[in-house]
Amino acid sequence: MEFAKQKREMEGYSAFDAAMEGAQLRFRAILMTTISFVAGMIPLVVASGAGAASRWSLGTAVFAGMTMATVLSVFFIPVLYYAIEILKDKVKRRAPLAEQPVPPSGRGPEGRQP
Repeated sequence: MEFAKQKREMEGYSAFDAAMEGAQLRFRAILMTTISFVAGMIPLVVASGAGAASRWSLGTAVFAGMTMATVLSVFFIPVLYYAIEILKDKVKRRAPLAEQPVPPSGRGPEGRQP
């Protein structure tokens, strides 16, 4: 989400637009890397012969793990970035409210004596 952070800070994008832009920019690279890695695991998943059980278990775990990691990185990470940015914006907006001056003691809300 480094791309999204740059878009938001340097170019003034909204949190949603920055998350979408960052996800779109990295989508192709993530899929190309994942497909090549998962394709390399196929021989282990369909292994047969001596030691096939250990190859099958290793290949299946790595294949499923990489597939799940890709799904999470493509869909969940941009949503998480957006949610965190929205929370940061809300916290920034509330901070000045906590620093409002307190009226002098013994005076009502309009500043008059009760």
